[in-house]
Amino acid sequence: MEDFFMKMFKKIAATVMAAAMSLAMLTACGGGGGGSSAATQYKLAKVFANSAQTGKVYMELHTEANKQGMTIVEATSKNGAYMSVSPDGYTFKMEFVLNKSGFYGFEEDRTGKVVAVALDSDDDYAQLNIAMPTQDNLKGIKVAPEYKVNGVSYYAEILEQGGVSYAYCFEGDNLKCLVFNGDFGNGNQQIVADVVKTDTTFGAEFDNKIALNGYTVVHPKG
Repeated sequence: MEDFFMKMFKKIAATVMAAAMSLAMLTACGGGGGGSSAATQYKLAKVFANSAQTGKVYMELHTEANKQGMTIVEATSKNGAYMSVSPDGYTFKMEFVLNKSGFYGFEEDRTGKVVAVALDSDDDYAQLNIAMPTQDNLKGIKVAPEYKVNGVSYYAEILEQGGVSYAYCFEGDNLKCLVFNGDFGNGNQQIVADVVKTDTTFGAEFDNKIALNGYTVVHPKG
């Protein structure tokens, strides 16, 4: 059963992590207090106004794939991004880090110690083409005043990165859900995730994981 979830979640992991990195870059480059007057008019800028000062974005999401619910936690800073995926009703979770050194997954070794496993070009996860967003490939915000999600209309602010669009859907000034649209390996798909919590800071636990502080890095043999 765990192998089934691993295969299903790897596409979701890539999509959500790229969205988190894009949002962090957007807020750092003008979404908060130091940006242009146009940038600060967006609702995303209001939700993450303090991110320009803290350099951090934290989100908890809940979504469903193949009738299996899952909770997603993402913590993003200027140094990289952490994400975990926890399926409802199961005790295990998958954890990933993307930083300037590469893409890593946390696993227990034979002694039970948690290590950071480098996911190289031969690994299924690395083939998802996760990459740090840049100003060149981040196209900025598009506004959709009437964006339909399961028959409900929302005001949406949409970012694009690597051929995938990320729609941040609002009810008033409240961020309600994220909608991901793109080709995740099986043709065009849509993933809808409800927003559980947002913040502009997070604890040292996530900073240490992003920096891999205290973790042995393991490079699998080819």
